[in-house]
Order: sequence, then C-alpha cells, then structure tokens
Amino acid sequence: MRISFCIFVYYLHSLRRNFTLFFFLCSFTYLVFSSSSLYAQGNEQLLKRCWTAEQLKGAPKEIRARRSRHGVFPPTYKSPFSLKARLPFKHRSLKGKANKKGTVRWVKLPKGKKLIALTLDLCEAAYEISGYDGGVIDYLRAHKIKATLFVGGKWLDHHSERAQQLIADPLFEIGSHGWSHKNLRKLYGKALVREISSVQGAYERAYTSLSKRFCFAPSLVNSFLSTPLSSQTASYLAAPLSSVPKKLSLFRFPFGTCHKQALEEVYKHGQLPIQWNIVTGDPAFGQSARRIASIVKQRAKPGAIIIAHANGRGRNTARALPLFIPDLKKQGYEFVTVSELLAAGVPQISSTCYENSPGDNSHY
Repeated sequence: MRISFCIFVYYLHSLRRNFTLFFFLCSFTYLVFSSSSLYAQGNEQLLKRCWTAEQLKGAPKEIRARRSRHGVFPPTYKSPFSLKARLPFKHRSLKGKANKKGTVRWVKLPKGKKLIALTLDLCEAAYEISGYDGGVIDYLRAHKIKATLFVGGKWLDHHSERAQQLIADPLFEIGSHGWSHKNLRKLYGKALVREISSVQGAYERAYTSLSKRFCFAPSLVNSFLSTPLSSQTASYLAAPLSSVPKKLSLFRFPFGTCHKQALEEVYKHGQLPIQWNIVTGDPAFGQSARRIASIVKQRAKPGAIIIAHANGRGRNTARALPLFIPDLKKQGYEFVTVSELLAAGVPQISSTCYENSPGDNSHY
C-alpha cells in the first residue's frame, strides 16, 4: 500500500519534476502508515526507527576518556516543561517517617518474589569527557535485560546521540548522578544546588533533541505542511515518547557520599536517592570478569541493587555480564528497573551514605 501511494504521488508530480516533495511525501506516508505499529510496539519500535542496528552498536573508540575543560560549570537552563518538585513514589516505607530522609539500599519484597535491579553509572568528572561502554549496553539489549542508568549532566551533554538512544530505549530507566561527579559531602550552598539541579537541564536537552528527530516528530512534519496535522494525528505519532518521563525522579550520590544538606536538597528536587547493596568493584584496576560475577552471585538476594559502570570505567564489566546474568535468571531472578523494584516492595532506607558499611567511604 505504501509503495502504491508513492507511485501515485510520483505520477501526480512527475510533470513538475518535484523530486524533493516526492521524497518527503513518500517518507511522510511511510511514517503515517507505520504509526499504528509504532504506537502498538512502543519505544522499542521507536528505537529501531530512529537508528539502525549498526548505529546502536557500541564502538571500541568510544570507551576511552579524554581530557577536556568543556562543560566544567553547568550552563543555565530554563525548563520548557512544567515540572513540580515531588517525591516520585508514594513510598510505604516513608509513611509516618517524613523527617527520616535517607538513601535506598535495597527493597524488601513479598515472599516468593525474586526481583533484582542492575544499575550502571555513566559519570563524568569536571575536566574530562568520559566514555561509553557499548559492550555493556549491547549485551543488555541483545538479551532484553532491564537496567537503571545513573547519568551525569556533563555526560548527557557530551554524548547527546547515545543519551537519546538510552532515553528512547524501554529497557532503560534514567536517573541523575550529579553534574560532574563532585563529592557532595564537601559541597554546600549554591555549589551543592547546581550540582544536583543542573542534570535535569541536560536531560531535557537530550529529550528535546529526541523529540525533534524526523523518525517520529510531528513538529518537524508540520514544518513541511501548509495544513498542520490534526492534534489527534500529532498525538498519535508522538505516542511512543509520551511514555518517557520528562523529569528525573531518581538520584545517585557520586562516590556514594552525602551529608544531611545534600539529602535534603535531593528530596527538595523531587528525587529519591538510590544506593546499593551489591558492589561489583568494577572500577578497580585488576578486577576480573570472574571476580565481578562471583561477587554478584554470592551476594544476590531478592530486592538487591547492583552497582556497576558503563562509562568506560567499569573494567571487564561487559565480560562479566554473561557470567552472572544467565545464572541468576536460571535461579528464578527477574531483572527490573529500580522504579519497578520500589513499586514491588518496601524500600530499606539508611540515614547515611556508604559503600558496604557505615563510614567506609569517609576517605573520599
């Protein structure tokens, strides 16, 4: 039907030799006739429509970090969205404990539920542009493993194309990891607020760029038409992106450190601090894939939160995933996002931030 329509359009415009209009109308027709499939299959179809398999695949050259002074200070940015600061969930564990602000270490689940959350940090320090570990993301996509990605503001700005791919992918949930991976235990006042708040602006820049892509953007289609699309048609074409949150609702403290003011500021921005109870130790030199897998399998329990990295700082992380994910799935574990894990049980909250035990990261 799409081919027949293109032939018909070509016939109408052959005398005018308007090949540009012909190309556009064919493209637009393909988009409109595919919209029902796009709507039905959601963001997974959107991901495939906007990028080829080769474009989504990671490249070895992307992994390495390089020195850079660009973006050390977060740019000012006024949100185009009407976003209210509020807690992202109605946490049962927080009911009646409004004064107890802390970080989620793991989630207590009902008996019989075997859910586990894999989280990956994509952080970027002040004077660098860190990497993108495509091997990690490619494996998760190939095996349809959900994960929550805690992404730095600088990283989002410096990896816009990859950021858009991750935002569009329904397997992944995006959380904030601060602007430039500063130790928030040592920041106060405006510096603390900037480090936390500016990530939302970077996320919105990536979100806005995604919304303008021709692969589904009604606003771009309208710019070519003398009669704009109806609101119903425009809404229909934009439906896949409607499932993508406009506001970051989860936060991870850089270095896993915090103080009372930092906790309060994160909550003030409507974000819930998330830590972990399984540390892979993947940034350590000499950390092998077998060792990472061994740690995860030994410490895995229902409701656990695993921390690893996908910014090139996770040494052997990509090699470790096939060594523990299939084994955990055989044991009956299901990998879910942090939000899904929170919704399934009662978050276990600590009033302080630490790595494995209280005070163990005070040297940072």
